[in-house]
Amino acid sequence: MARDFGARVVATVHEYWFLCQRVMFQHPDGMSCPGPAQRDCVECVLGKPSADPDESRRRFETLKRALSVCRRVVTPSRFVVD
Repeated sequence: MARDFGARVVATVHEYWFLCQRVMFQHPDGMSCPGPAQRDCVECVLGKPSADPDESRRRFETLKRALSVCRRVVTPSRFVVD
């Protein structure tokens, strides 16, 4: 809505929440995750398979669209940038 009124919209991203509901690409057992859409993220978060296997993909696509309206996306973390 702000963009529709001509405002320059900037998002600040501090960690991986945009891509990972567990925030750090890490499974509950501490093992690294290969990233979004490589598995059922809902199962990882809730500990049980999703009734809708496309739910994780829809979440990612929705958040991707939300960030796409931003003029800039910034992060204070070199680790997140990399």
